[in-house]
Order: sequence, then C-alpha cells, then structure tokens
Amino acid sequence: PRASAYIEESESNTVLLDRAIPIRVTDGLPKVSAYTHIYGRARSAASLILPFETLGQTYYSMNYTQSAGGKNYLAIVAAEDNTSVIIHEKGGSTLPVTLAKAGDVYEYIAGTGDLTGVYVETDKTKSSCKRFAAFSGSSVIVIGPCTGSQDPLYQQLYPTVSWGRNYGVVPFKDRRYILRILAQEDNTKFTLDGTSITLNKGEFYESGILTQSTFISADKLISVAQYSLTQNCSSALGNAIIGDPEMVILNPVEFSIKTVTVFSSDLESIVDKYINVLIRTNKVNSFKINGVAPTASWSTLVGNSTYSFAQISVTASSLTLTADDGFNAIAYGFGNAESYSYSAGTNLSSNNYLTVIDETRNEESPNGCIGQTVDFKVNLPYEPDRITWTLEGGVPEPVPNPVPEKKIVNGQTIYVYRYPVNKTYTQTGEYHLEVVAHVPTNANNCITGDITTNYVFNIYDLPITDFEAKLTGCANTEVQFTDKSDSKTTDFAITNWLWDFRDGTTSTDQNPKHAFLKEGKYKVLLTVKSGTGCYSEPVEKEIEIYPQPVSNFKAPTETCTNTEFTIEDLSTISKDISVNTIKSWAWNFDDGTAISNDQNPKHSYTKTGKYTISLVTTSSNNCVSEAKKWEINVTELPKAGFKMPDICLKDAVANFTNTAVNVDGTADGLTYKWDFGDKYLSAADLVKNTSNAKDGSHTYTVADNYDVTLTITNTNGCTDIVKQQFTVNGSVPKANFELLVTNNYCSNTVISIKNTSTVDFGKVTKIEVYKDLDNQPESMETFNFPIPDQIDLNYVPFGSPLTKDVQIKVVAYSGGQCSDFITKTITLNASPTITVDEILPVCENDGNVVINQFHETTGISGIGVYSGDGNGLKPDGTFNPKLAGLGPHNITYTFTADNGCSATVTKSIFVNKSPVVDGGSIIYILAEGEIQIPAVATGEGLKYEWLPATGLNNNKILNPIASPEEDTDYTLTVTTSPEQCTAVLRVSVKVLQAVNPPSSFTPNGDGINDVWNIKYLESYPKA
Repeated sequence: PRASAYIEESESNTVLLDRAIPIRVTDGLPKVSAYTHIYGRARSAASLILPFETLGQTYYSMNYTQSAGGKNYLAIVAAEDNTSVIIHEKGGSTLPVTLAKAGDVYEYIAGTGDLTGVYVETDKTKSSCKRFAAFSGSSVIVIGPCTGSQDPLYQQLYPTVSWGRNYGVVPFKDRRYILRILAQEDNTKFTLDGTSITLNKGEFYESGILTQSTFISADKLISVAQYSLTQNCSSALGNAIIGDPEMVILNPVEFSIKTVTVFSSDLESIVDKYINVLIRTNKVNSFKINGVAPTASWSTLVGNSTYSFAQISVTASSLTLTADDGFNAIAYGFGNAESYSYSAGTNLSSNNYLTVIDETRNEESPNGCIGQTVDFKVNLPYEPDRITWTLEGGVPEPVPNPVPEKKIVNGQTIYVYRYPVNKTYTQTGEYHLEVVAHVPTNANNCITGDITTNYVFNIYDLPITDFEAKLTGCANTEVQFTDKSDSKTTDFAITNWLWDFRDGTTSTDQNPKHAFLKEGKYKVLLTVKSGTGCYSEPVEKEIEIYPQPVSNFKAPTETCTNTEFTIEDLSTISKDISVNTIKSWAWNFDDGTAISNDQNPKHSYTKTGKYTISLVTTSSNNCVSEAKKWEINVTELPKAGFKMPDICLKDAVANFTNTAVNVDGTADGLTYKWDFGDKYLSAADLVKNTSNAKDGSHTYTVADNYDVTLTITNTNGCTDIVKQQFTVNGSVPKANFELLVTNNYCSNTVISIKNTSTVDFGKVTKIEVYKDLDNQPESMETFNFPIPDQIDLNYVPFGSPLTKDVQIKVVAYSGGQCSDFITKTITLNASPTITVDEILPVCENDGNVVINQFHETTGISGIGVYSGDGNGLKPDGTFNPKLAGLGPHNITYTFTADNGCSATVTKSIFVNKSPVVDGGSIIYILAEGEIQIPAVATGEGLKYEWLPATGLNNNKILNPIASPEEDTDYTLTVTTSPEQCTAVLRVSVKVLQAVNPPSSFTPNGDGINDVWNIKYLESYPKA
C-alpha cells in the first residue's frame, strides 16, 4: 500500500528499511510481466518493472531541469542482502550507501538541481556480485515554454549493460516532445538528424522541441529518454492539448521483442490511450494486436527508412502484441493535465532462460507443440562443471563437464547447453524441466555450488489450416485466397501464413491475391503458425486455371486521314488443358469512336496524329487477355495538283506540270495516273487518253473544254484526286483595247486601258502591252489570263515640250502559236513638277507666317494655290498658327498649268505652344524700398530674362526682387525649351519719394507756403 511505500521528502538521503514492494512468482509457475502505475490527486506516472534477472550493477540517473515546487530524485532498491553502492555526485564527490537487507531503499536528492548524469554503482570492494534496482524522475515538474499544470516523472532505470547504440524515436500522438541522450563513456559520438555530437561520461544532450520521428545512432552505448510537455503548449502546433509532462526511457532497437502483453490504464482521468510501435518496414504487415492487424497507418521513420512506425489508439486494458520480427513499443495515455508512459516491454540482456527446439524445423521457441519431437536449451550466465536434467519429475540425468555454446551479449559471456532428449508430447498442457547446475568455486563466479532452476513450458495444440478460394480462374488474373484457419488455442491467434501456389512462388500474407502465369491445375498448399509457435499440418486445394487469350493483330503503322484500312485479327488461345475459344473482340481506336466488336474491323481516322489501337479479347471461359497495343501514325493525305498550259489548236502538244506532294513537301514514293478527258479519240487511240508519267502530255485535235484528272498514291496506299477543266483555245485571236480616258493625257497621270481582245473559241490566254513602242520598244509587260479589267500605264512626267506622241501596242494570244496585235497613238501633255523645302515648326503666338517653301521647277506657265486641313491657311500661303491650333497641320500646294495638267504636294507644319506670362503693368515702391515682381508664367521648360537688369537681384528668374532708385520699365521674355517659343511682359516699377507735408501755409505773397502743397504727393496713385 501507498502508506507503506511512499517516501516523504524528509526521508531522503537516508536508508529506509523494507520500503520496496517485492513481487515474487510461486515456484513452478510461469513468469509474468510487471508494470507500476502511480496515480491520484491529479498526478500520474508509470513504468515497466524489470525482473531480477535483468538487474545490473551500474545505473545513471535520468531526470529533467527542475521547476519550482518539486525535486529530482534517484531511488536505489536493494535486491540482495548486504548491498553496498557508491553514488557519484555531480562535481566529483562520492557518497557510499549500504543497504543491509533486500527491500531496503535509499532516495538520493541534491537540492533543486538536475540529477541527470549522476550515477550509482556497486562497491566492488564489498559487493562485487550484488545487483540492485534504481528509479529516477521528479516529484513534480513543468516541461516546455508554458505553465498551468505539472506532473511527476517516474521510470525504472536500465543498467548500463542494457543500453544500446541505435534508437528509433516515435512522437507522442499529435504532440511535441524533447529528447535527452546520456553517455556512460568519454568520447561517445552519436548522430541526430544528420548532426554529429560528442559526449563524455555522465554528460547529456538535450534536443529542442521536436515534432517528427527521428533515428539516433551512436558508436558507444547510450541511454535515451523522451519527454512530453506541459498541457498548455504540448500540441504539435504548440497549443494546448490534454496531457502533461511525462518521461519514458526508450529501448534500443537491439533489444526488440516479438511478443508481449501490456497493460493500458484508464486511471486518473485518462481519456486517450495509445501504443507507439517501431518495426522493420518489411515486417509491418506481420504486427498484430490480439491477433488482428491494427487499422492505424504506418509511416517511414525519418532518418532510417529501414524502420516504420504507427501511433495506435487503443481502448482495451490488456493487449497482446505480436510480430514475425522484433519490435519496440511504448504504452501511454493522456487526460486533462494527466499523463503516463512506459516501455511496453523489452528484451534486455536476459541471461537465464529456456528454449524448446523443434527438431524437424530446427526452430527455438519458449514452448512446444503436440506431436513434435523436441530438445531443450538453457542459457546461463555462468559455466557449470556439471548439469543434471530432470524432466517432469523423472529420473535425473547428470552430465559431467558439459560443453557449452558460447555467445557474447552486450559484453557478457552467455553459456548455452542443449538437452538432447528427443521428446514427443501427445497431450497439451504445462510441463516442467528442473536444471541443477553445479558452479565451481573460483574468483570469476559470484555464485557457486548447486544452482537449481525450475523451468516451465507449455505444449500446445497444432493450429488447423483451412482457406477459401474460387476453384477456377484465368491465367494472369488475380485469385483471392481467404484464410479460415483456427489457432485451436485461446488467447493465441494465427500469426504466420505460408502459401505455396505450386508455380514456384509463395506468399506470407494472410489473405493473398495471386495471379498464375500459365494455365493448368495447381494444388495450392497453406501452412499456418499460431502465436504458440506451433505449425499446422498443410492443407491442399486444387485450382484449375484456364488459359488467357493472347491478343494480336496486323495493322499498318502509317495511314492518312479519311482513308479506310482493314485490321487482321491474329489472336490465339491455348487448347492444352480444355477446349477454349475466343468469343469476343473489343477494339479501341483511340479517337473517341465507339468500341468495335468485329473480328477484322475496318476503320479510318479523320484527324492527323499518333493513335494507339488496342485489342482485348475474351475467351469462352471469360478469361480476358492483356491489351495488345499498336501505334499508328495518321498523316494528311498527299496533295494532288498540276498546272495547265495555255494552248491553241495550232500548238503541237499540251504539257501538264505535276505539283503533287506528300505531307512533308516531298514527292518521294508517289505514283501517278493521268486521264486527259479527250472525248474525240477513236477507240483505237483510247490508250493515249491516260498516262503514268509524273508530268502529263497530250495532243488535242478539237478546240473544246476537257476534264483532266490526276490521281496520286503514296507509299501508305493513300490517294488523292484532282480534276480541272482544260480549254484548247481557237486559233484566231483578235487583239484590241480601249482607252478609259479619252482627252487631256497629262504626262504625270496614269493612262488606263481596257483589254477587249477576243478569240474564236476559248479564251485569250495572255496579252503583251508596249506602252511606248517608238521610244521604248523593249519595254513590255505581260498579263496572263485572267487579264485585269484595267491596265495602268505610267510615263515619265515632262514640262517641255508642251506635247509628245506615244504609240501603244497590244499583242493578244490564244496559245503558243496563235496571236494578233493592234497599235494606237495618244498625245501626252506637259505637266508641272513641285519640290518642297523644309518647313520649320512655328509658335502659336508668331502671328501670320508666309508659306513659301513650295516650288514648281519646270517653268511651265500656270498658277499655284494653297489649301489646308483647318482655318489657319489662306490660298496665298499666309498661315496663322493661332487660328490653326496646336499640333501638326497638312499644307497642300496645287499647281495647275495653263493646259489643265496639275501637280499636288502635301507637307506638314507643326505649331508649338507659346508660353503665357502675366503680372500687372505698374507696381509701386517707396524710395530705397524693394519688392518682388509678382509675375506668373506657364509653359514647358521655361527660361526667363528681365531687361534691363539694373535694380534686380537676379534677372534670370521669374520673380526677381526689384529695388530701382528711379522709375524703371522692365521687360520679361519667357522662352520654352526646346521649342524656343516666347512671350513678353512689360512692368513699370514706380519709385515713390517720401511725403513731407508742411504744418501750415502763409498766403502773404512771399512765395513760401503761399498755398498748402505736399511735395511728391502727385506721384502717388490716385492722389
């Protein structure tokens, strides 16, 4: 009870007699697992309790930085009488403690300091063979950057020989955590999250606050503790979530277990209970809780993908964890300001245990199976010189000087002895093996004499195998196998399955899916293993696998749009086992069209591109093939085309020029077929109506219209056809043309003519036009059919002589050998020519500007007139910028000669904005006074100049200060930049003299003050 075991703070640092709680299993009964859970008054903590066999002689305290209100502690518990230990305190001092009786306790406290790294060991001079237990933690503590609640820390410590080198750390579910890593040797190096850290003996490393899983690897033995945080900052995001500080000392992966039963408590308001499991990634499917795979998801461990972990929510109190491979686990729970956490079991350096050997499979297990021949092995931490075996109270069998198999576990030698009894059990139940080992007396043995150990083991029933599966299937198609086996032993589920599909493959899944690659009859074999370690007798069931059709077909690799092609089905199916046929075909042409079920379908594509044709066939046993796929490239059709000659009946032959090409622009691989459409050929000459030459040629005998057809075919068999109407023209053309303007042909204007030539049949195929036959006989222009309605003739303008005659000639053709011509003479009149000088920009305030940059250069007699796009320009060339407005303006000059021929040129002038300035015309100052001239100006890039500069402080600014001695007229010139437009302001500055009125006047005629005049008064405004 608590009253007997609880240690008050006042009882620390003294030996407390018989304060430990002993747990003993009655001799002959099975071993047990033990856990301790401290709870009450809103406090909770728990620990795995280690059996005596795993206790050691050296322990390091694991604690945490103490918060107000609590103390770190290290509790030492004697497991044997007369146990002397030495506590190595921080700072180097030592504290010897002797515990006289097993069950005596000593709780070490050193103020409010952090005891992590303090270690305790047996006094080798007094208790070299003694082992003891140790616990550490805090009476109550806050962990993390928050307050509000607190909880105790409590864990039984692992002896240093049971530390490890590799640890996988799994976060508490939805919570943050902190790690401490403690060394027992100098120069211990470990790696955490890619960072290498070195510790000396008794030193520890504390991580920051972590959220992800991690892997720790060291070159020497280390101890690792994981801490949860105070409730108000414990969540993964740093917010509040139920729970409180907790410490759990982690097991290294070296000490993993394959099966354990754990206790998951609800006490002290625990709401959420979890088990964290770490196991090799390739073994996650073998992990079971009470024989059932958990529904929680598995995640790869950060830093070592060899391992995976799961955070499993649980509700039951007693849970049996099993797996095919070793795993590590912790059990923990959270409530409102409550928490507990402890190792769910560990396989420490246990050094005295029994295994039962299945001789048939040469496998070792804690128990045996009915009907199987077994031997026994014991593992001992000492080397006896005699072993006596007694099985089930039978006749003892002494073995003198037994020869052991030796193995090293964490630096300790373990001696393994085999009892080759070849025992076969026919009844299930509990059995006993007594082993008496005589250990000789010498300096290396802490224990001597006869050591008797009673081992207990069980013989279990074999599991019964059964499974379900569909008894027929198809090759390459998965068949579902469902296990229906029974373990035949309460509390032990089926843990392992071995399926032999008799096709060279196996599976260890419980309910596998398997695809047989070939048809045939397969006797599928299943053997199972239960949690007892017993294997079933194998069960065999026959499954017939029907053949899978093999889809295959023949199709082109290249085709063209809108070209139909046929696919030939080549699919097959084996008939070795039974009669099988292909009963259906499903064609997918990859172009959005409907699936075709024809065996040999026809298809065409409407668009270019690469398409994948796929075929899936189905057999009469409903076995479906894998899809056979075939890529086909669809290109545009080749493009047929040809050019037709212009011929008349006199021409010897009509030659047609082929222009057909493939989609790539070449004519490679094309074949041709011409049909000349000659309906006048006799039956004997019909062979002349076709040709396979690239370019066609044919002689026609009648002037008429004919349909000429060209058919081309490319290497893919794609064809294109073009048909054109071809005319054989008559042999008698008649040349003619008319002038579209019949008077005043000016040399600088276009002379337009219209072709009016004709032919007796067909069309005029071309005309040749000579615009000045006499002076330029080589200058000719050809116009092919269709000839334009208007043909423009241009001549070089001239100003003198006043007229020139030119002869126009037109030659009309209806074929190569058929032509006619006509000539007509016209008189060209002289025309003016105008040049233009540069017109500079003007300012809007420039007043009237005379435009005189336009010049007629030939000297022809006539008159020139100006016109513009606004109101600013007069016909005589006077331009007013103000009226025209800002910006560009077109000025057009038209010169009309006396003969009516004229020339027109347009040029642009730009009007820039002038500045605006104001400031009044007269301002007044007193003599010897000054005033700032209040001028105001607007414009771009303004520059200022006042003249004269006399009396001004600065004549280059807008508002200078004026202080003239006498009346002065100032002129301000404001200039824009860069346009150089100006505006002028004139300001008169009047200087007023001081007024000195006389105090009286005497009209006595002496000329002095005869009247009352005030000197200078008249110079004041309005005086």
